[in-house]
Amino acid sequence: LFGALATAAHGRLALAGALCRPPQAGPFLYADLGELRPALAARGVSDSVELEDHLGARLGVRAPGGHRFADDPDALRVRFSPLALLPGDAARQRALDAAEPVSYTH
Repeated sequence: LFGALATAAHGRLALAGALCRPPQAGPFLYADLGELRPALAARGVSDSVELEDHLGARLGVRAPGGHRFADDPDALRVRFSPLALLPGDAARQRALDAAEPVSYTH
């Protein structure tokens, strides 16, 4: 399940123009959204603190900005947990039981 979610999340990030290494191991994806700076600025996002707030509100899950990991606060970096995209235990179980687990994520 984690592999499927991480691969799908990485694909979406790459399609959006983010720089992000493909998932290999571990529970997180680190993305650099610097290429999306003009689009994010139009939404009032100009640093990693604002990015964290914006994504948290939009996704409904915590997405810590890079400033929490000693990155320059002006860099638009964020850490995602693909498993956090599953809202609650029931959804997680449906995804675990599904032939296509990504179809059960929001």
